[in-house]
Amino acid sequence: MKKAATLCILTTSLLLSCAKLPQKSRDEGGIEIPEWFDTADSLRIAYLYSEGAKEVVQSGVPMSGLPYWDAILKIDSLHGGANHRMSELGVDARPQKAFEYSRRAVASDSTNIDYLSQYAFTQVATGQYNAALQTYNSLLKKDSHNPYNYRMAAALYASKGMPHMAISLLDSAEYKLGRYEELAAFKRELLLRVKNFDRAISETQSVIANNPFDHTNFRVLGEIYAHTGQDSLALANFQRALELVPEDGETLISLGEFHLSRGNHTSYLEVLKKLFLLDSEPLKSKLELYDNITENIDFYRKNFYAINTLCSILHLKYPDTYEVTQRYATHLIRAGEIDKALKIYHQEVAKENAPLDAHLSVVDIENYLGKREEMFAHLDQAIACYPNEKNLYLRKAFELQRNEKWSEKEVLSLYKKAAKVAETTEDKSLMLGSLGDYYHSIGKTKECYREYAKALKYDANNAAVLNNWAYFLSEENRELDKALEMSVRACELSPSNPTYLDTQAWILHLLGRTSEAKKLMMQAISLDSTNDDTLLLHYAEILAADGSEFMAEMYYKRAMEAGGDKEYINQRLEALKNKK
Repeated sequence: MKKAATLCILTTSLLLSCAKLPQKSRDEGGIEIPEWFDTADSLRIAYLYSEGAKEVVQSGVPMSGLPYWDAILKIDSLHGGANHRMSELGVDARPQKAFEYSRRAVASDSTNIDYLSQYAFTQVATGQYNAALQTYNSLLKKDSHNPYNYRMAAALYASKGMPHMAISLLDSAEYKLGRYEELAAFKRELLLRVKNFDRAISETQSVIANNPFDHTNFRVLGEIYAHTGQDSLALANFQRALELVPEDGETLISLGEFHLSRGNHTSYLEVLKKLFLLDSEPLKSKLELYDNITENIDFYRKNFYAINTLCSILHLKYPDTYEVTQRYATHLIRAGEIDKALKIYHQEVAKENAPLDAHLSVVDIENYLGKREEMFAHLDQAIACYPNEKNLYLRKAFELQRNEKWSEKEVLSLYKKAAKVAETTEDKSLMLGSLGDYYHSIGKTKECYREYAKALKYDANNAAVLNNWAYFLSEENRELDKALEMSVRACELSPSNPTYLDTQAWILHLLGRTSEAKKLMMQAISLDSTNDDTLLLHYAEILAADGSEFMAEMYYKRAMEAGGDKEYINQRLEALKNKK
């Protein structure tokens, strides 16, 4: 007995000591796994799946299960559960990949409703509508109490041009499941599509009879009556919907669309007034409606006072929203109250982080009013607020050039700053091109070409620089082959630009290739909508060189009428007469 007792004690002690040994673990793909993990594939998969499911539930983040599902598929690429989970995670970003995962899940168990539902969904996501319809029809047999399956199958029948089949399917769903509003709404839409208006009305009236206090159904019935031209019944149902819920935005929108479709603009604008007063209606939709009624100038003029009321409502309700302030100021300008609009913009730019557009609006209005000193002062203020905005430097440079007392040094400095702050290579190229243009305007050709070369290093496809450089070389009548090469490239980049075509035609003319020049010049003239005197003069010169004196005389006169150099043109006309 003593020996047996001793053995028992030793055995118990050994078991306890083993239980206290630390459990070894290792990290694999971000997953901590126990020592026994490698003992059997089935055990490893079961462990991974349960741990993955637990992780998703605890974190509430579906993507947290990704390492687990990925690890399972490395062990068994056909595992149904892991494939299904991977399909759910990737359907939005990679629908084709999600479809492949789902296909393997269904192959592992074709009776699993969840797998089949996901499979049908991925078929729709990848545009396999015929196959998706077959899968949903299968689901209707295996999962006949899920209204979603009826909705999707009906939508697929409708997309195949089989609306009557879709309606029959939705009828079957209502018979088996009872009434679901989403299915009923879709059925009404289909009934209207097949012009079965009587049944659509009957269906909606039936819904109202069962639920007489749901305003939505009265709105829908009003829309159907409006669609069928039964205006009095439409108005009665819209009114009933508003009696039940006076501030329902959807009903007001439907009523407004009804009045607008009937040309009753006064009533439409009255509805918009009620809608704009609603706190529940998003500002975005209000602004969209406001923009729609103000984009047509004739409509704006005829309904100016009503629109003024709407604009004032928005301004009062959203005084700190710049999008509203901008529209209110624009309305004031159209009303002739420019000083008041300027005051509003001044208030806006006084705020911290005022938008660039507000600063530019102040500049534009002050420029329009002839307040040049104030405009320059505000341009400096705008530059201080937006020191990296290249267009502000360009704007100031342009305004200085229009000013009689502009400083060449200051303008150059502004162009250089614009090029310096430009962020993209394309923008740097554009700014350097503008700097080159300015150098040319002040007679510094060498500096002009230097900046053009820099511009093309940043963007070899800067068509404006290619064209201008080519044209300036043609004016100097030198390096014409180089000029032609650049001009051809500019025209390739912008084939319908009449100015670029004119440059190429003129260079060809200078090279003695008159026939080619004439064809290009004809194209340039046909594309030009500005009646440019330079293009007309060039065409006249090319026609004269080609021996077409009558046509040349006509285009010389057109160039003169368009503002061309009268003295030079008269000399050319005189030369044509002497030639005769």
